[in-house]
Amino acid sequence: MERFNRGVAAGILPCLLPQLCFLEERMLSKLLKYFFKPSHSSPLDYDKLHLLDAENLAEEGSGDAYKRLLPELNKYLDNPAALSEQRDPDIPFYKVQCNGDEFLIYSGDLAESEAESWIRATFCLFSVINKQLAHRGTRFYAIDSGNDPGGMFLTEEEVMRAQKRLRRKSDWLYIPMAEVPWERCAK
Repeated sequence: MERFNRGVAAGILPCLLPQLCFLEERMLSKLLKYFFKPSHSSPLDYDKLHLLDAENLAEEGSGDAYKRLLPELNKYLDNPAALSEQRDPDIPFYKVQCNGDEFLIYSGDLAESEAESWIRATFCLFSVINKQLAHRGTRFYAIDSGNDPGGMFLTEEEVMRAQKRLRRKSDWLYIPMAEVPWERCAK
């Protein structure tokens, strides 16, 4: 019965949070820990997760996302490459360039679904970062796919440890590939 009550409460608690703002921070923290106690410890430090929005990346947001990642990228590189964007909303057209590589994210000439531009934009960001991290011992791995991927800078050893503890392969970290439909590659 306690498990059911926790489940029901966990479902309605987020709706009640604005009304609970009068609680002391300490009391609210205890309440949240009670209802959202993890069943097992995670093999990943989700405080290091960089949330991305594939739709935003494709709609001329790749440069902004790259800028937000630069502080962490600076930990691994002395001089991260500059990323430039070219766009023309009248055509429409959006292209990203970095280190001599050019990524066409969308163009009015392409007959495709919107989701395909999300895939190209996500691939572009991970490719630009991982090309620079080649031979550094750390890579930028994706978590989840579709419109709401996240990214995490990890060593191959950290990825292998996480994969041993994650039960479903669909939860594994991966490097996005350019192929459509979306392909995962845990290199």
